[in-house]
Amino acid sequence: MIRSAELYEALFDDEAFATLPDRIARAFGARSAIFGWQFDKVDAVFFGHSYFRDEDVGVYLRHFALVDEWSIAHASNPNPNLALDLDKLAGPDVWQNGIVYNEWLRPMGDDTAHCIGVYVENSRGRGSLVMHRGKSQQPFEQQTIDRLTASSRHVRRMLSIRARLEAADRTHSVLHGFAEAAGPTLLVDRALKLMNGNQAGEELLRGGALLRLASERVLTSVPATPRLDRAVAAACDRAEPSAELLLLHPPGSRPVPMIIAPVSFRGKSLAMLLLDQPVQTPSVQPFLAERFGLTPSEADIAQRIAEGQSTREIAEARGAALNTVKVQLKSVLMKMECRRQVEVAALVKSMAKLAAKALEIQSVLGRKV
Repeated sequence: MIRSAELYEALFDDEAFATLPDRIARAFGARSAIFGWQFDKVDAVFFGHSYFRDEDVGVYLRHFALVDEWSIAHASNPNPNLALDLDKLAGPDVWQNGIVYNEWLRPMGDDTAHCIGVYVENSRGRGSLVMHRGKSQQPFEQQTIDRLTASSRHVRRMLSIRARLEAADRTHSVLHGFAEAAGPTLLVDRALKLMNGNQAGEELLRGGALLRLASERVLTSVPATPRLDRAVAAACDRAEPSAELLLLHPPGSRPVPMIIAPVSFRGKSLAMLLLDQPVQTPSVQPFLAERFGLTPSEADIAQRIAEGQSTREIAEARGAALNTVKVQLKSVLMKMECRRQVEVAALVKSMAKLAAKALEIQSVLGRKV
């Protein structure tokens, strides 16, 4: 029997925990042992495992965890107080004719055919310690199953604590990602309720130009394709979560792309909103007018060129005819001594840096530069 002290000592010692599955397998005469947890229908992890290779475990988690006949058998016959003989629950024919055995185990030359386990279920999901023997080995004896039952209370407690630690790590990882994200980033649930966000995301909501907060829900302030609620619902779908590229359409400006990505956070299926805001060039129109003799309309067109707008978009934003904008653009090119629009953009951006520096000096000296 595995000592309860070994279980608890390994909880906060990663090196000890890494060897725990192998020690448990040997203690119960098993070939392999796995500690696992399923946070929701699409999010399963192994805390530790023996015998199987890491790459094989990855394949199982991605493609077979949800169709494992032994897991399905347990879910239909849960008994939290007893170790379960999955051979009897699922039946050897069901297992050896099933997907996991024939499409995962057999292709890699494995004959795992016997399984016993201890399970725990709480608000974070469902965890398990399962042990296996091969087809060429004897099924688990009742005495062995009884020994596992005697340890089950400690195993279940250890699994629950480990799940809590994993959830805490995920929370820290997501929040750290928010803090490090360069652009506005928000986390919402299926009903669009704001769960979290970084500083840039909160500032975006306070500004209200693209997104706004109403009754704790994130809403769009401008037309969006596809609709935000539909994109978030797709990301939060537990069965088949999917990412979506959404376009926000502010009037008179280029569309702003926003990625809606599925994310598991504290055991919930949520959606992360990542905005790619266009870089706005600081207003340099007064400097352009003074330096190159541009009219207010020409200075506005030059700045819009630097921000990446096309002549058609500029015409729509200014409410002017396309030919009028083209004529004004020719004047801009001539006055700024540029041959192409890309040269205008580069020159305006250089002027923007000078303008920012001038404003900085002005703020220090407290007088106009």
